[in-house]
Amino acid sequence: MKWTTESMLVELNESGLLIIAPPDNFKGPETLKHAEENIALFRKAMSDKVKGIMAFLPPHYVNTAATRYYRNNAPNVPIALIGDSFFKKMIGNFLLKIINTKRPVKLFTDEPEAWEWLKEEVTSQ
Repeated sequence: MKWTTESMLVELNESGLLIIAPPDNFKGPETLKHAEENIALFRKAMSDKVKGIMAFLPPHYVNTAATRYYRNNAPNVPIALIGDSFFKKMIGNFLLKIINTKRPVKLFTDEPEAWEWLKEEVTSQ
């Protein structure tokens, strides 16, 4: 199952892993309106089928309200985040340490490593 919103490309694969990436044509900023639309479509389409999430961090700005909404409304499944630079990984890891989350979340710069971790986390749950 695939769908596209203004700020996200989303695909649910046959293993129940949700793949989220930013579309090339969206330059941001990503606002609370975008987050609400994305989560509403997710809940309507597939929330009960998702076992894990692979999310590619966007190059555009995601405002604080949108970030908070995603964090508070994401499903309670393992989440692998992919940052395309060492700097994004460093900042992301810092933020993950100060955010209290009930789900396993890890930030990667290496996509194959992220897939391996995500599959292990899904299997162990």
